[in-house]
Formats: sequence, structure tokens, C-alpha cells
Amino acid sequence: MTPTMRDWLFAGIYLAPCRFANVAAFVAGVEPYLPLDDVVPVGVAADMLRRAAASLDGDGACADDVAAARRLTAAQLRELADAPLTLGSGGREHAVIAAAGPLRDRLAEAGLDVAAMTVTVGSVLPEPYVASERASIALGASQAARYQLEPGVYLRLSRLRPFSSIAQAARGLVHAAAATRPDGSDQGLEQGLAEVLGLCYAAAAVVPRTALRSILTHGRHPAASPWAGVRSGHIRQAALLYREFGIAGPAALVSAGRRRIAEAEVAVLTGRHRELDLPRGPGDEVTTWLLDHFCGGSLPSYLVSPLDLVLLDAVQDGASAARVCAAAGVPVSIGTARLERLSASTALFALPGGVVTSSILPRYREAEQESGQPVLRWLAK
Repeated sequence: MTPTMRDWLFAGIYLAPCRFANVAAFVAGVEPYLPLDDVVPVGVAADMLRRAAASLDGDGACADDVAAARRLTAAQLRELADAPLTLGSGGREHAVIAAAGPLRDRLAEAGLDVAAMTVTVGSVLPEPYVASERASIALGASQAARYQLEPGVYLRLSRLRPFSSIAQAARGLVHAAAATRPDGSDQGLEQGLAEVLGLCYAAAAVVPRTALRSILTHGRHPAASPWAGVRSGHIRQAALLYREFGIAGPAALVSAGRRRIAEAEVAVLTGRHRELDLPRGPGDEVTTWLLDHFCGGSLPSYLVSPLDLVLLDAVQDGASAARVCAAAGVPVSIGTARLERLSASTALFALPGGVVTSSILPRYREAEQESGQPVLRWLAK
């Protein structure tokens, strides 16, 4: 199955530095300029991304957030075009199915009973979930037997995405392994355990670590959904257990089932996690790298409007507000008030007497260049 333009777009989003805060909003914004459902041969996607960027280019002036968003979107599309856009010739479905074996093997090494679990892709989810709009479901052995299905993960074909769906399948296998009984919820700490064991540990066997970092960032950024911040908290809970017990402890907790996971979450919430009767073992290099970034090193709080980001990109110590506005292509009458508000609300720089001082933006620009992960992100409306 030859990839569509949508596949190439998402591949770029997960492989390139992205300064927007909400994937769905960004994709909706570029849809008028890209034939997302067209089949696109290898080597053509980058040219199409650049042409779409050119169609978004204006005269350089930014008087409002709409114009600023066009400028930022054009720059982002060029960034995506320069990413190493490579996808397997078998298409999305083949990539997920091919990844199932390595995912199971990796989780089995950690001690999870997933050897008999399947990863299935279909145009619709199986009964009784056929009417659901969910992208996937995960069924443990007892749940699957109730509906005469195979235990494992079921994914909807139309919702498959490069890299992301493999991570989704890995998380689903962890949820299925935790469902040792039909009762109990998969919410709470189990969500974090699925991220740590599924995305950070198992999916790393087949997905580049930088893509996994992007999936974590995009999926759990506060702007992604109303519950993204809560889910980020559950990742931090699971990361706490990982740092204390390595891979062995969280894996043993999942194998013990949802009732035990619920008890462990109470222990985490009350500061008693070190008292949990879990095995200790070594960590994993990629898992540690991902969790150090997401739970420790990243700053998800700098979320600004498109026009604000255009102005912040032009902020330099010693520059007057008028000079910053000129460099950004923003009218002084509009930009000065924005700069004053940003100075007061973000603490990224000071603006005494209308002159920039004490800016910490250079360190964030340097960090973005080195890591490929922006500190400041703009939210498409």
C-alpha cells in the first residue's frame, strides 16, 4: 500500500522538530493546502510539502494571529520536508502487523504474558465495539473470551498513523496483560505503566527514539486534550516506580492485575511507593532517556499564540520594543502591547523602559537547536 500524503505528513511530524502544540489543529490547518488523502510516491512528498509552504507565504507582515499562524505553518512545513521521510513500502497496516512480534518479544522479556496475544487491524473494530469511534481497543484473556475474540489489540485501519500506531499497539498489549480479570478500570496508574512499558520500552525495538519522544510530547502536551495533563501525571507516577524498581517492578505490577495496580497507585499518591513488594532490576537506556526528557527535562508550560511566538523569535537583549517589532514584521502599535504582556506573564525577558533585558530566550533557542525539541510552542486556533 503506497503511503498517502497524510502518512507522509504524520511521519514528518514525528521525525522533525515541531513548534505547534496540537497535532489535530495543525493538520486541520494545512488540509486546504495539501491533498492529504492522495496516494503519494516516495520522493514526491517533500516537494508537495514545500509547495504547500510556498502557497502559505504572504508578504512577510504579521498584524494578527492569523497571519502569524500562516508564517509559522509555512516554516513548519519546510521543516517537515527536510525530515528523513522514509516509510516502508508495505504501508501502515503492514508496519503495525510486522511490529507485533518484536513488541511481544520485548514485553515477554520483561515478564509479561503476551505471547498468545494478537495485533489485529480492521476497517472496523470487532463487536461489541463496532460502533465505537476509538482508534483501538485492548482485550485481556477474560474480556476476549466473553466476546469470543482473541486476546490482544485491535486497531482501526482508518486511524493508523506511522510510528504512532506501533506505539499504540505496544501500549495496548500492556493494557491487555493487566486485564487478568474482566473487572477494574484501565485508567489511572495503568495508563502510565502502558506508556513506560509499552511506548518507552517495547516500541523502542522498532521505532526511533526521537519519534517516540515526539509521540509522548504531542500526545501528552496540555494542549492535546482536556485530559492530557492528567495522563502526563500518570506517566510521572509510573516513571517513579521505574526509577525505584527498574523494568522488573512495573512489569510485575502489570502482571499482578488491575486490583494490584490500583493499590500501588494509592501507595504512590501517599508517598509509600518504596514499600511496595515488587522485584527490583536494571533499567533500560532508551526508556530512561525518554522518561528523563518527558518527566524531567522538558518544559511543557510555554504555550503562546502564533503572533506572540513570532515576536519572541525576534526578542534580543538590548533591542527596543520597536526594533523587535520591525525584526518580526509586526506593526509597532500591535507588537508593543504584546511584548509588554509577554514580559509580565512569561518571565522570559524584562522590558524596562521599552528595552529588552534579562532574556532567557537564547538558552531555549540553543536547546531547541541541539535537541530538536522546542521549549516554546504555538497553538493553532
